[in-house]
Amino acid sequence: IVFIKGKYSISHTDIEEYLIKYKNVIAIQLFTEFDPKIWEYTNIKKFCLHDDIHGDPSEYLCGNVTEYIKFINRFDAYFGTYSYLFKDSLHEHCTTSVYQLYHCCNPTYINNKIENIDKKQKLLVIGTVTDAYKLRTILFNTEHSFIEKYNSTCDKLSPDKFYEKINQYLYVFTCGVTNDMYTWRKYIVSKFFEITYNNSVLVTDKIMSPILEKIGLYENIHFLTIDIENIERDIDYIQKLDINDAFSIAENAFNVINNNHRIENRLAIIDKIIKDSFYDVYIPNDTNFKMILNDTNTDWVSKNINNYKTWEPNVTNLLLNIVNDNNISLFCDVGCNLGYYSLLLSPYVDKVNSFDILYSQIENLNISISKNKYYNIESCLLGISNKKGISLINSVDYTNIGGSSISNETPNNNNNNVKIMTDTMDNIYKETCIDLIKLDVEGFEINFIKGANNLLQQKLIKRLIIEVTIRKNKEGHPEYDNSKLMIEKLLEYKYKLYNIGLVEQNPDWIYSNNFYHEVKKYPIVDFFELINSERPYWSKCDNDWQINMLVESI
Repeated sequence: IVFIKGKYSISHTDIEEYLIKYKNVIAIQLFTEFDPKIWEYTNIKKFCLHDDIHGDPSEYLCGNVTEYIKFINRFDAYFGTYSYLFKDSLHEHCTTSVYQLYHCCNPTYINNKIENIDKKQKLLVIGTVTDAYKLRTILFNTEHSFIEKYNSTCDKLSPDKFYEKINQYLYVFTCGVTNDMYTWRKYIVSKFFEITYNNSVLVTDKIMSPILEKIGLYENIHFLTIDIENIERDIDYIQKLDINDAFSIAENAFNVINNNHRIENRLAIIDKIIKDSFYDVYIPNDTNFKMILNDTNTDWVSKNINNYKTWEPNVTNLLLNIVNDNNISLFCDVGCNLGYYSLLLSPYVDKVNSFDILYSQIENLNISISKNKYYNIESCLLGISNKKGISLINSVDYTNIGGSSISNETPNNNNNNVKIMTDTMDNIYKETCIDLIKLDVEGFEINFIKGANNLLQQKLIKRLIIEVTIRKNKEGHPEYDNSKLMIEKLLEYKYKLYNIGLVEQNPDWIYSNNFYHEVKKYPIVDFFELINSERPYWSKCDNDWQINMLVESI
């Protein structure tokens, strides 16, 4: 990918038509053979996109790992479509930043969607038949009236003809799993996006479900699966599926792909990195990092971080005190938004788990992780709640994207709201000790507490910082009532609670090494006592209906 004289060069015919149409995005130059003369251009930035890596990158260049890594490190950034499979070897050896760039849907080749009623209500199995794609090969050898087959090994289709073919069927199977001499590998391939964009129902390997969850696609909500151990059962299930449910699954998937996984979504990632669209964060204790923000003119958090180079000074100060005074192995950032706290604490802890319900926020965090090389952060598109399942996301307010929350409405396939997988802390961590949690889930905190019952009872959660609503500021007052119940539950578990207060963003804020000990002077023994108590002397904020609270095990 080369930027010369203010323009991005174009040489790949597959996307030329698209780029002519959309002049505000960048173009990609692909080399079938690398031209070493590029190193002579010292005044331009150079970026490497290694597409379709079907083996660990360390296996390239005839196994010469050193030479391959030296090659990568000469670039300003490295993009890989399957780098999530090989991140350990890449992160261990690369000094340049490594960015994940999933495959996507390229609408250039896709026909106008035909009406659902015109689709054949059968399962098309399409693709190359080789031993590497075990389930696809079995399906090709299965005689069933519901299955039709197209072997592209024998007859290659042009992109137009390929999409014309799959567009005829309601159900289309493609593999994401290969078996080579090394291991089973699970690839998020472009056909996952293109089949669903054609308004057909994607059918794939059962073991792909956890991988597709990472990009916001959920089994039986956005796609269907076939288990290699139960092929007949799963084909029978798909064949008997109510056609309206099938159309709903196709529509759910189309909405997710159209919002998050088109080619312009991927080009936007490249664009941010090439244009160095990172914002600096400076903490007065000499902690600093770079991060991607949302629109700094409209989004509340992004605007404040851009203006003040920090966020929530009191919480920032307290967290840095805690990690400096204690050995923190695991930090969980629940409701991480853009990942400010994950990035803040990454250099000080062994491992960070970051959770959010919006794909766009997780995607931005992943870019920031790669930019800073904070590879001990593991991001997860997941809502933390009191049960495992699927929930709806309330409409996003773009003036406060971090205020997005999980809806109490029961999800169904006919609801077009964005859907999110939820799980509990007890299910995820079981008997694992969590040293520190920053929790901000917009009124859903009580569901977090209920879903962490076992961890809290066993004191496996050592510290939490939680936002608490102490005034009835909304009709029905659900956040106030939930905060009251949450404090009661935490006191029942015999945790100690402390009032951190709220602090306005302040350019003159001074970091204190003693702030943690100051907070201990403001214990919370009762919800109503908290409401009527004097605010900490540092708490200076027009907002008098919320505070932050420190929770510690005794």
